[in-house]
Amino acid sequence: SHYNDVTFSREDGGHEQEGAGGRRGHDGVDREEPPEEDAHLTIMTSHSLGRMEDMSRKVQAAVEAMMGSIEKSHLRKMQKNAFTCSAKCFDNSTDSTQVVNACVENCQRPIADVQNFVQSEIQEFQERLNRGVLACQDKVKDKYALADDSSGGFQKEKATRDLEQCVIESTNKLLLQLPNIEKRIIKNIDSK
Repeated sequence: SHYNDVTFSREDGGHEQEGAGGRRGHDGVDREEPPEEDAHLTIMTSHSLGRMEDMSRKVQAAVEAMMGSIEKSHLRKMQKNAFTCSAKCFDNSTDSTQVVNACVENCQRPIADVQNFVQSEIQEFQERLNRGVLACQDKVKDKYALADDSSGGFQKEKATRDLEQCVIESTNKLLLQLPNIEKRIIKNIDSK
């Protein structure tokens, strides 16, 4: 289902890799130091990206479970009613094609309305996830922007841990909102 595509986004959408000549940026160009505007993104290591992917999978599973529950408890009945209604549109053989099509469209409208509502709710949830990640990146960037890293990478490791912890806490708080999203979706379905 297209409702299950929940992911984390980074501000630049790319990943950094270690290159032979130093750092390789998300654009594939080797450079000794990242440009100033990308400095806060350099704290993402492969380990932290792995933890972010784990968190993304956790969110994905939670959204899929919520949508599976709604589909089984509410949407199937609604879809059945829409199909039954649509089938009855063909009972009168004297109706014009336009009348039959309008009848079918009218039967399917509640399903389309619910799908739009669900898509809107999931999109808002995704945007809140993304804003949380960006807020964490800004928080860590501000905290470590002027830090001297003469300690052999200690600051970078600490910044990475701080970012991971912030994103995990932010995401876990947002996951607590899923029951409210589920209630709003069910309320919308029940109103049809």
